Amino acid sequence: MSAVDIPDLDVAVIGAGFAGIAMAHALQGLSGLRFRVFEKAARAGGTWRDNIYPGCACDIPSQLYSLSFAPKHDWSRMFAGQDEILGYLDDVVDQHGLARNIALNTSVDQAIWDEGGAIWRLVLGDGKQLTARSLVSAMGVLHHAAFPDIVGLVDCAGRIVHTAQWDINL
Repeated sequence: MSAVDIPDLDVAVIGAGFAGIAMAHALQGLSGLRFRVFEKAARAGGTWRDNIYPGCACDIPSQLYSLSFAPKHDWSRMFAGQDEILGYLDDVVDQHGLARNIALNTSVDQAIWDEGGAIWRLVLGDGKQLTARSLVSAMGVLHHAAFPDIVGLVDCAGRIVHTAQWDINL
């Protein structure tokens, strides 16, 4: 590898939901490692930031719904609601100093593996390009609306609502 091929980052992480936050914490503990978490939205939280429909809550007991390095024992109810889970994630980011390694409002539009250079070439949403030795996908899928294949759905004259694209004005 020549001097020009020295990567900008050792690790690039895409997504700042549960998985991206956990990865940031793990990477933060490795001395001298250059890493960045890229989050397309203005706030960390992933699914729990994006899904805001009434009654949104976890479907497993809350006691099992925390990160091993940041256990939460005082959930308000057995199946915590979206706002409480999002608050927990905000607290984890703050309490563990993770925000300094999370680039908000920054999408990764392309990730191209350069076989010859043994490096990832990333193109961000603003056109900036950078490189990384390793790439971690921490992108969730629950914020992408998946509509069922129902005959006539595209011709529906009424409003079609999906929980992943909830309109708070309903």
